[in-house]
Amino acid sequence: ASYLQTSAWSMVNDNDPHQQSFVRVVIREGGGIVAGFQLTVRRYFKMGNIGFIFQGPCLRYPEPKYYDLVAASMKKLLKSENLLYLAICLNYAYSGLAEHLESRKFFKAYPGMPPIINTKATVLLDLTLSENDLFEQLDAGRRRNVRKGEKFKFDTRLGTRNDISTFYSLMLHTCNQRGVDPLIAYVDYFYSVW
Repeated sequence: ASYLQTSAWSMVNDNDPHQQSFVRVVIREGGGIVAGFQLTVRRYFKMGNIGFIFQGPCLRYPEPKYYDLVAASMKKLLKSENLLYLAICLNYAYSGLAEHLESRKFFKAYPGMPPIINTKATVLLDLTLSENDLFEQLDAGRRRNVRKGEKFKFDTRLGTRNDISTFYSLMLHTCNQRGVDPLIAYVDYFYSVW
């Protein structure tokens, strides 16, 4: 589970607590919890209700059977909470969930629709490939930028726990330059997952 699925995070991350509510969905099977998520409903004046599920759902078993239970629960909430739009920022841990939801008539987000996430892209690399093969998979512009960087003698190395504060400072600087709030507001989170 992610801290983004907690009520406390949603309250901290909100500008007007009177304009939102929370719905927790717990799916049980055989006496145990198999899936669940927290829906944050925000009310926008003259627009209506928009639902957000951050880093959810949480699943005990990442299997299509449970994906279906989650999808059905989400669809019920669309009606019961009178949502105009439901934004789901999926947890990366569940490969195949996005495709499964699309097969159940959920759609990928339209550009510019909330929530606006600071990270604009995620890259998955096949680390079984050689460094040269990985380099060749980059588009021409990125290869040019890497070569340009090599001329300036930049060093790269694996980071350690000791680098977290430097990374965090750079992240805050980047967010400040872009005029956005950091997705992860506290450096302690990085230490907790290291």
